[in-house]
Amino acid sequence: MHFTPRIKKIIVGFFLGFLLAIIASTSNSFAVEKPGGSSGGQGGKINSCGSNPGAICYSSHNDSASEVSGGGGEWVKIFIKTKEFESVKNSIPYSMLRGNYHIDKDTDKHIKYGSDPKVITGCGEADYIYVFISHTYINNPNSNPPYPARMTGYGPNSFSNFWEHMENGITVEQRYVKRAGDNHADYNEAKDAYFKYVARTGQGDDAVAEAKWRQGQFSWFCSWDAEKKPDCDPNDPTCNDKIIPPTPTAGSLNCGRDLPGVSTSPYKGNTVADSGVVNLSYTGTLDFRNWQNTTKGKNYVLARPGDSVRFKHSMCYTAQAVGRTLQGRPTPDKENHFQIYAKRNGSEDSRYLFGQSELLDGNQRTVHAHTQHQIRGNGIISADYGFTTESPTGNPTPDYLCNSPIFINSNNRGIQNGFQIPGFATGVTNCNSANRTTNNSEVGSVISQGLRYDDIRTWVSYTTQFVGRCGCERDEAYENHFKQTSYDTAGTSSDPRTEWGQNYVSCRASGTCNHGEDTRYRPTYTYEFPLTTENRGTKETESKVYVPYNFNTYVTSFIDAEDIAFAGEQVDIGGSYHILPRQNDVVAKNAYATVTSSKETFRIYEMILPIYATPNTFSGNERSAQDVCQYYGISNCNLVNTINGPMNASGNYSGESKNTGTFSRTIPDNEEYVGFKYCTATSIWPASSHVGTTNTVDENISGPAMNGGDESKYNVSDLSCITIAKKPNFQVWGGGMYTNGSIETSVSKKVPGSGFNPYPNGTEKIFGSWDEYHVIAGSNVSGFGSGASLGYERGYRFDVPTGGANLNDSRNNLTVASRGRTGYSGVPGLPSSLLARLKARYRDNIEKISRLKITTHDTGLQNAYIKGDVNLSQISLPDYNPNAASTLGVMKNSLYKTLSADDSKNNTLVLYVDGTLNIDQNICYATSGYYCEGASSTIQNNYADIATNSITKLPQILIFAKQINVAEHVTRIDAWLILDEDNAPNNLNTCSTYAEPSALVCSKTLVFNGPVFAKSLTLRRTGGANHGGGIATRDNAGSRELGTSFRHLPGDTYYFTANDGSVAPGEIFNLRSDAYYWGMGQAQRSGIAEVVYQRELAPRY
Repeated sequence: MHFTPRIKKIIVGFFLGFLLAIIASTSNSFAVEKPGGSSGGQGGKINSCGSNPGAICYSSHNDSASEVSGGGGEWVKIFIKTKEFESVKNSIPYSMLRGNYHIDKDTDKHIKYGSDPKVITGCGEADYIYVFISHTYINNPNSNPPYPARMTGYGPNSFSNFWEHMENGITVEQRYVKRAGDNHADYNEAKDAYFKYVARTGQGDDAVAEAKWRQGQFSWFCSWDAEKKPDCDPNDPTCNDKIIPPTPTAGSLNCGRDLPGVSTSPYKGNTVADSGVVNLSYTGTLDFRNWQNTTKGKNYVLARPGDSVRFKHSMCYTAQAVGRTLQGRPTPDKENHFQIYAKRNGSEDSRYLFGQSELLDGNQRTVHAHTQHQIRGNGIISADYGFTTESPTGNPTPDYLCNSPIFINSNNRGIQNGFQIPGFATGVTNCNSANRTTNNSEVGSVISQGLRYDDIRTWVSYTTQFVGRCGCERDEAYENHFKQTSYDTAGTSSDPRTEWGQNYVSCRASGTCNHGEDTRYRPTYTYEFPLTTENRGTKETESKVYVPYNFNTYVTSFIDAEDIAFAGEQVDIGGSYHILPRQNDVVAKNAYATVTSSKETFRIYEMILPIYATPNTFSGNERSAQDVCQYYGISNCNLVNTINGPMNASGNYSGESKNTGTFSRTIPDNEEYVGFKYCTATSIWPASSHVGTTNTVDENISGPAMNGGDESKYNVSDLSCITIAKKPNFQVWGGGMYTNGSIETSVSKKVPGSGFNPYPNGTEKIFGSWDEYHVIAGSNVSGFGSGASLGYERGYRFDVPTGGANLNDSRNNLTVASRGRTGYSGVPGLPSSLLARLKARYRDNIEKISRLKITTHDTGLQNAYIKGDVNLSQISLPDYNPNAASTLGVMKNSLYKTLSADDSKNNTLVLYVDGTLNIDQNICYATSGYYCEGASSTIQNNYADIATNSITKLPQILIFAKQINVAEHVTRIDAWLILDEDNAPNNLNTCSTYAEPSALVCSKTLVFNGPVFAKSLTLRRTGGANHGGGIATRDNAGSRELGTSFRHLPGDTYYFTANDGSVAPGEIFNLRSDAYYWGMGQAQRSGIAEVVYQRELAPRY
């Protein structure tokens, strides 16, 4: 748990007033350089590193060129063709590089990445990645060597930082270091590799590369082996790689040869059709670069966007040819009707009949009997009772290409007379195929064409069998007719004397035989060919192109803050999503990404993680069955924003990376969340296009791949968390502040009481430290309010306890200013004589015999001198003095001083500790009510438990010491604290129990009732600065509890607050009226009213 340290040097002076001076000290700071990634960034300066000799610093350049001292920039070269990177080669998270390759594992703690996605993408086919790192060193000039290098660097980091301040003749060699061992890349080697990267990715020539290199707006890049050639576009005529050409287009059609099952008999004919499809650009592992024909049981291809496909349709209708060459030329009595159609996702759509063939107009056509070449025209190859045509064909104008740079740069240019499949939502203009179909994307679609036709079959209705013979004295010939009722069995007789037709034979006398003794009979034939034509209904052939979705995803989240943020204040969060290439070798050789569907959804969440709760994990899951809140098991979880697809809208094969930008959110302030964690995480759904990493045909033609992705899985990012902290304040009641130096205190600008909301979602208020009266400073005043400007809203009645100041209110109404500057009063400091007189009167008269016991003198004055360090509880109460009753007592570990019963007695206790006093007890003034324990000690009515009609009876305690430390459990000190000793720290530490306090310790509000003189204060109370605006009641100040109280819950300490909310202080310095009255009583006792300090100020003050 955290709070904002308020370690201040304070010069304090009091005499019936309250004068403070604050000089802020600074904590260690580090150079902060924003990373480049692929989006650039800027870095901090080396001289912003802290002065602590143990601090770890870093720099992107080292002008001393030392290999053992200081920071420095260096490119590391990482080989990624290894098993380790195999599964993540398309999206390598920065975290995977940390702790290896001389890249420091704690990079994220020191570099402010902001919206950088922290992932290396697009290097899936590369051999290496180059990563720029900024080397770390120990900030110790006195070690040997000075500023020793740690031999690790923070990265990836922006290369632009390397080029900072290249002046005064500094050379590259002076700032580039060699510390990464085997992973070191020489400067010129890295530069040469980058130039090749720019050329290979089509970003420009060497001049462009030089300019980009000098700008350095990147932190990594991909690299390929020098001897490895880039993949060659198989459709680029300038490509010299050997390729397998697509199946050549047939220039003719022979129905009997080219279409199986076609009957070319003059006696029986049928109708056979075939559709085919080919992916002319196919590079995958299957046969789709050859025609897939329905007559061969193949009716589809797989394709990616950018591939060029072509359809082909053939039909032979020999049923209409039957009878053309037969006697009597009988004709079939039924015509053939056919139509070439197209569908998109099962619905007919004539826009997908790609011209120019005249048959590709969507109309039905009719073929008649005995019309041998009826189907002919542009784009049609006519055959005897048949035709074939392709789609597209005939050089359509405009063409069906989509020669977007996205496809050309990915070696997939369109092929003439092909339909190049578009696959984008936005961002592409030069795409005729999309313009002609009016659909920008075919991803997730099935494009099909087919031929719908009447299944006409014609055959001669009879066959004839001749029986007997005509011959010498033989008149026995006759015929048997057989009705052919079925096309399939017609003409299948094995009798060689069976002929087609309904034929007749008769014997007629024709001469003699046997030397004229007998009559010769010769046969006479007549032929008839009645036809039967049947229409077996409509048939279809259909060929399909499946264009599956294909992508993986990666998501990140970020909080633009250091380790802590403050309740009610603004915090900027965001994330990124990445659509990544996916290997799918049944579609294409190389990994590629498609556009996503419109259902693709990116979400960013915020959540509160309690101290005592443990989430399921802090790491995300690329294949989670649950979204963020359920996955992490956090109930206090809120959806911040949703971004809906389509993503990778341009259809880039390399995918797309998008940052959400930042969302200004409010750290919830409606409960006490200090010490809790404010976290953010993102998700994208569906997580991937496919159920798994396997690639089968079935997985690419159905299921998630055709429906936009696997809806059962989310990709959930890692949690990004910060600890919710507070900015404790202190308050000065009844007095003002005076210093020769400056006053600098922290302020909190917040929307009190807000829950999960944008910032700001209500009235912004300013809370911080303040005094009730004036501020007089010799230098600048920043943050600190005068005139109770940051105090309670309506006096001390607490009617509206939100307190603080409005955003535009003046917080310096009683701050003395000069020439428009806040502070710089020109009023000189507190004279040394003031404290000298106080010490002379009360301290110096004590007998310098050290004893751990208080003495009561006959005058009523009580005092003690202790040499060395001591705890307050070790000092014993005085022995009985019959001449002066003691007014001291101890109850429940609190020291009380009560009213004196005798007006003539001096009711003052003076403690002089010539060392360190550890105050381990509450110190309280009281009479009958002893309210100096626990929560009651901070209720103001209990402060006022001093009722008397004589000011000389009032108790007062004066403590002189070299150092005063206050224990954690102490909540009230009614005393003057005077720290003005020679050769001493003269410091007041308000919680010395812990060297590094947190919100769970030192968290009880501490009230000082009395003047405090100190040369420095260490204000370590973390109480107060609670959530919200407090509870609005009509309570007056006397009955209202201040600060923070405690209770314990299982698992850890959990605390709730008193009623004051955000304005509640950690320390209160309260100059009450009893101090004034006591001072007056002391003056009356001596009979002299002494002026101890006076200065006349100009009227303007």
